[in-house]
Amino acid sequence: MTSSQPVVTPNALNFTNDNKFAYAYSGEFPASTTKTTRLEFTTKSETIIGHWYFSGNYDVTAPNNDEGGAATVYFNDQLVSASKFYQGSGNGIAGIPLIIPPFTTVRIDSDANDNQAARVGTISVTGKVIGRKEIDYQ
Repeated sequence: MTSSQPVVTPNALNFTNDNKFAYAYSGEFPASTTKTTRLEFTTKSETIIGHWYFSGNYDVTAPNNDEGGAATVYFNDQLVSASKFYQGSGNGIAGIPLIIPPFTTVRIDSDANDNQAARVGTISVTGKVIGRKEIDYQ
């Protein structure tokens, strides 16, 4: 993708116009007890030094019960990070550090303890880009 792409392409790796930063956003998704892929993209020549974030799966009408969600990060189908939280512990997590190597397929899945319609979540990856070659995306 070139720097003329839209500000955010859902479920894709996006770059700032100066190619110094990368980001990917899942958009809002409903809680589901079925493990579901929320983000998936493949890096090319760049390394991304950043964080991943998982927030939501939070029922605003009943914030003090023990329901919650989990998310897992895979690099080339190998688990590299996971996080789980319950409603009573807050609505999200601080960024978990990631270094994404070149030519890596990143997949982030999530699931929840229930399918309540009031629960929604988001997942994002943000980071600094090192070694990106513009030719990779033309």
